[in-house]
Amino acid sequence: MDNNIGIIILAAGSSSRMGEPKQFLQYKGKSLLRHAVETASAIRRKGPIIVVTGALHDELFKECAGLQVGVAHNTNWQTGISSSIHTGLRALARSYPDVKGALVLLCDQPLITSAHLDNLTDIFAHKGYQSIVATSFADTVGSPAIFGREMFERIYQLKGDKGARQILLEPDVKLATVPFKPAAIDIDTKEDYEGLK
Repeated sequence: MDNNIGIIILAAGSSSRMGEPKQFLQYKGKSLLRHAVETASAIRRKGPIIVVTGALHDELFKECAGLQVGVAHNTNWQTGISSSIHTGLRALARSYPDVKGALVLLCDQPLITSAHLDNLTDIFAHKGYQSIVATSFADTVGSPAIFGREMFERIYQLKGDKGARQILLEPDVKLATVPFKPAAIDIDTKEDYEGLK
């Protein structure tokens, strides 16, 4: 158990490109949201888990029943992913003031494994809970990624529908990366989901 690293699972969107709530799409006999929570729950350095809801708060809250997670409702989810990251970070920092980092995970990357998350958290701890450890895939870097506490204020400056990836590309950031090709698979459209199946 390593309560120094909190986990934020982003599940606030309306799935407009999918045409139906992708958080509830079935993968290996469970919803994508539940799959993400169970993947995060299985890691060795498991700290507190916060699920960020938005468009479907009531339904997602029920889906989290029985899971060892906190739920944070982003009432401004329409403004973009940055507000969901802010919501998760604030909930994490408020409830767990000693947390030293936040692992940000998307609920629509079903091929992410607990073993990969273990690799990220191990490197982050080895570096003394400093800066950022992110996933590299398809010639880029992105989620899942762990942000050290000193990066929180920079994340709070994000606006609109821009995730934290832009911070990963800033030249002054101390960044370590862990390659994981399956991270390139996310479920945004029906075609993506059919390809997954």
